[in-house]
Amino acid sequence: MSGFSVVVQRLVRPLLWPFLALVELVLLAVGWVLAVVHPVTAERIVRLAERMPDPKWYWPNSAIDGKAVNK
Repeated sequence: MSGFSVVVQRLVRPLLWPFLALVELVLLAVGWVLAVVHPVTAERIVRLAERMPDPKWYWPNSAIDGKAVNK
């Protein structure tokens, strides 16, 4: 892994955690409301949420520091 990618993973990704968590919560709340009010729009919201990055991308995991964690 290059030095720049390590910097991106260790410094930039943690800055995205609150934003991405908020986006997920907003999409969840909107999806629940729209599922009741307008199911077609709720389906579109679900498709949008599926396009978001995998939580492994912005949540710390063993791939970031190169150490395997067995739990």
